[in-house]
Order: sequence, then structure tokens, then C-alpha cells
Amino acid sequence: MTSEDLERESPKLSVVIPCHNEERFIGDSVVELVRYLTDVDWDGGNGRHWEIILVNDGSTDRTASILHDLADRYEHIRVCDYPRAGGQGMALQSGFRIAHGEWVIAFDADLDYKPTHIGEFLKVAADTGADIVVGSPYMKGGEIRNCPPLRLAMSRLANWYFRCVLNLDLSTFTAILRLYRREALNKLLLASFDKDILPEILLKADALKMLIVEAPARMNWYQGKAGKRRQNLVGTAAKALKHIEIGLVENPFFFLKYPLIGSVLLALWLSFAVIWLFTRHFRMTGAGVLADITAAFAAAFAQSPHTLIFMMVAVQTALFLTFFVFVVLQNKLKRETDFIALTRIYGAIQEELRTSTIPRHSRPRI
Repeated sequence: MTSEDLERESPKLSVVIPCHNEERFIGDSVVELVRYLTDVDWDGGNGRHWEIILVNDGSTDRTASILHDLADRYEHIRVCDYPRAGGQGMALQSGFRIAHGEWVIAFDADLDYKPTHIGEFLKVAADTGADIVVGSPYMKGGEIRNCPPLRLAMSRLANWYFRCVLNLDLSTFTAILRLYRREALNKLLLASFDKDILPEILLKADALKMLIVEAPARMNWYQGKAGKRRQNLVGTAAKALKHIEIGLVENPFFFLKYPLIGSVLLALWLSFAVIWLFTRHFRMTGAGVLADITAAFAAAFAQSPHTLIFMMVAVQTALFLTFFVFVVLQNKLKRETDFIALTRIYGAIQEELRTSTIPRHSRPRI
């Protein structure tokens, strides 16, 4: 079945699965997905067509050959293949780009989250009109099983951190399990190449005033990948730093409010101390007001030099932090404004291409 055939069979569901060195379990995962999509009434009897897009993110094991064997075996499976690993973000972008489904859902290759979430999330979307349904193991009704304690602690910490800094009413920001309306997904103009794509999606969707709804998700940690994950400590640390950077850019006041408030209060307190010292030493000598002021400050500095030095440092720190927060927030506002403008331009171009009489094969790729 060609991509043109798939595109004509609409509406339908696209399942996107990033794969990097997943030879141990991708075959079983795909068989389980196909069985669910084929045998279970996951769309209330509407008979939607479906496709599975397997993205080979530069695997160095037998993953690529397994994916192509699966595509040969099942007519509804397509493979997106590139030789150099780019990360989860690149894999998801690649899968999203070629997905034809009215709805697009993403899973991990080991199916930590089972296919039953497909029907559940589609029902949530139908009931709420959501543009994005976020699978959350941390909300009421969600569950995590068999996850190593360290991994679970890191996940909880990351999601707590994003809840604090991103000001979105969600409990989970890092789970790949999400259902997207394709029209909404096409507007996001994604740029991230690794796991930071997950918070990026939510931030951009929120900027465009899309409806984001959480639904309970149940994750069962696949034990066979524990050894693989232990080898990625450096990568995990890099991702943690990237998450911190996202929070700093999106909400700098979260990090700087206490240093800023503390430096301002300290500067005020020391300023009062300097004023008190100055008034004690100020005398009208007839030498001129400027000379009297200079003499008073000189006497105050001679009596308590550390007070004036600390005051100057505190004032400079408070000013620096204030301007830093202002600049970051100004850049954030400009970035969001530019993103909304680019989204509108992109949408206008897409609409023009849809209504154009230019043959499809002659149109530019956007």
C-alpha cells in the first residue's frame, strides 16, 4: 500500500514509535499493537483506518532490518529510516511529519504504556474536544509498576520541577504517551532533537491556546531495558541540565526571586545604615555643601568601611538580577510572539498549497 493510498483513506490513526537499538522487543511490541488495532473496537465502531510509523533513529544493532521485515509483513506499517541517531525529538518529528492520521499517538518501543490507552484517549478527546491528550501516570487513576526506585525518583523530580516552573495545570510533562490532533500538531513547528521535545510541545501548544487535557495512564516498566538505561548516566545528566535550562528561560523568576528579594532587602538595610552613618558625621562647616557631603562620607567610610562596600555590592547585585530577569522575560515574550506569527504564516502557506492547482509533485516541501 503506497503513501498516496494511505492518505486517501481518511480519517485514521497514526501510531508513531521512535526506535533506537530496540531489537530485543520491538517485534513483540508491534505484534501486540497490530493485534489491538485489528481485533479491538478502539474507535467505537467507526471503522477508522490506521497506520504504524516505525522511526529508526540511527540504530546500530539489528533494529533497522527488523523494522523493514515488519513493514513487509504488515501493509499498514511504514518505516522512517536515517543512519545517524538524532534523539527522541528528531525521531518524533520525523514520524509526525509523515503521519497521515487525523489523530497521532506516540508510544515507546517497549510498550511501557499498553495499546489500550488508544481507545481511552480517543474517547477523552471526543468528550472534551482536546487538541492534545497527555498520558499521566501521576494523576488520580494513573499507575507506575516495576520502575527502578532511582529512575522513578528522577521522573518524579523532573515532573515536579516542570509543574513549578512552566505554570501549566498538568502533573506529567515527560511521558511520551500523548494523543495529538494532527491539525494541532502541524502548527507547533517543533525544533527540539531530544527529550526536551516533550515540554516544548506543551509550551507551544499553550502559547497557541490549544486545549490540553490529561488522562490517567498506566506504565509497566519493561525489565529488559534496565541494563541499557544504566549506561546512559552522562546522557541523563545532560538531559537534566537541559530541563533546568528550559525552566530558567521560561520562568527565571522561579530561580531568582529569593536572591532578588534578598539582595533588595539587604541593599535597603545597608542603605539605611549608610544614611545613619552619614547623618552622624555631616556638619555644615561653611566650606561648601559638596565639601561637607564629601567629608561626611569620608568619615562614615573611615568608621565602617565594610558597610559601604557591602551596600554597593548588594545594590549592584539587585540591579543585575532585576535587569537579567527583565531581559529573559522580554526575550521569552518576543520568542512566543515570533512563534505565533510564524505559525500563522505556515498555516497560510499550507492553506494556499491545499487550494492550489499546482500538481502535487511540483509543490515545494514545507
